Amino acid sequence: MRFPRNVKPFRGQIDLAPLAGVLFLLVIFVLLASLVYTPGVPIQLSSINPNAGGARKNLIIKAQGEIVFEKQVYKTNSMDQLRSVFKDIVLPTTLVVVADKSASRSVLGDVREMARGLGLGIEVPGATIELPTAQNFIGVAGATAVVAVNLAGQFFFENQLISEQQLRIRLAELVEQSRLPLTLIVLADKAVEYSFIMRLTEIAQEAGIQNAMLQVKPVSSKTLR
Repeated sequence: MRFPRNVKPFRGQIDLAPLAGVLFLLVIFVLLASLVYTPGVPIQLSSINPNAGGARKNLIIKAQGEIVFEKQVYKTNSMDQLRSVFKDIVLPTTLVVVADKSASRSVLGDVREMARGLGLGIEVPGATIELPTAQNFIGVAGATAVVAVNLAGQFFFENQLISEQQLRIRLAELVEQSRLPLTLIVLADKAVEYSFIMRLTEIAQEAGIQNAMLQVKPVSSKTLR
């Protein structure tokens, strides 16, 4: 028994213009999703070998500017006494500085410079990062890997403190996973020593990243007035 067929096959021409338009929009969406603009200043990749290791000693900076080291309290006007104490420390030694949230960054900077001048290492866990400001900067569009550097020269990746060896491994993994060339975005505190930025870019080079950008904080038009 045969049933009547009411469906008529389409025998006309297919208009490819709408299909091409949809595919073109999809390509645009994919490109826009992969291009993230990051303001910053390009830096040249280089190398440096910092010193590390040895004993660790805690130092506390209070909100009032007082410095507590080895159960002794030092005022900001008695930094020479603290320097004399630092001179007696056996090298290599690293000072682990714990600063109050409202502690003066200038005091923290003075302690850092004093320690570095005497060959002491320094770490500042939990310190906030203040980006430098810039005007008429350029940016980067594309795949990026972001690493932060605090004023003590410590590296942070994905909001976690990380060693140089682990950072090199993680960056190399990102290079393998990315379909586009990666650019290293450096979020460095404005008071960080340039040698640590150079060390970070050297690690990035070893991981396969060839471009780096120092992120800055744009200067608003209100600030310039």
